[in-house]
Amino acid sequence: LDYNRVYRLKAKNPNKFIGINGGIQSLEEALQHIEHVDGAMLGRAAYHTPGILAGVDAAFYGDTPKTFDFAALIDAMAEYAARHIERSGRLGHVTRHMVGLFH
Repeated sequence: LDYNRVYRLKAKNPNKFIGINGGIQSLEEALQHIEHVDGAMLGRAAYHTPGILAGVDAAFYGDTPKTFDFAALIDAMAEYAARHIERSGRLGHVTRHMVGLFH
């Protein structure tokens, strides 16, 4: 990942939207990138630790921090998993994407 190369690309193309993706692990890192480019993506970080997304609006827009209702999310996912199984789906198809909730 060559972030400086992306920064230079943005400097040469100030009127084009340039976002950055890859290896960004925290909102703090994303904010650092936003000083140089128009957007920063939290791909794997959001997948592996989805609670990070609860802080996006506060970090980027100064909004009141949101609370992460873990119990409500687990309840909703349990209902979703039950419906998935009723339609002949496998539980693992749902739960494998929930592992990050427990980190």
